[in-house]
Amino acid sequence: VFTPEVQKAIIGTDAPITGDFTFSLTDGAETPYTDTAAVTGSGTATFKEITYNEAGTYTYTIHEIVPDDNEKVPGIFTM
Repeated sequence: VFTPEVQKAIIGTDAPITGDFTFSLTDGAETPYTDTAAVTGSGTATFKEITYNEAGTYTYTIHEIVPDDNEKVPGIFTM
């Protein structure tokens, strides 16, 4: 059993300390596994537990889901 996590850090003197940030976790298998997790402000977002039935190497990709311009938190920029 594995419980993936991702951390969001908001830094800078003018950076807001709140805002909702959503992340997506996917794998590259033929039957892809996907999940999302969210965090408000800086902190840790935890995905659902993943149970493995076989030993092996498993690779996942986590990326932040960037909202449309009209939904972005003022002061948060994606580079």
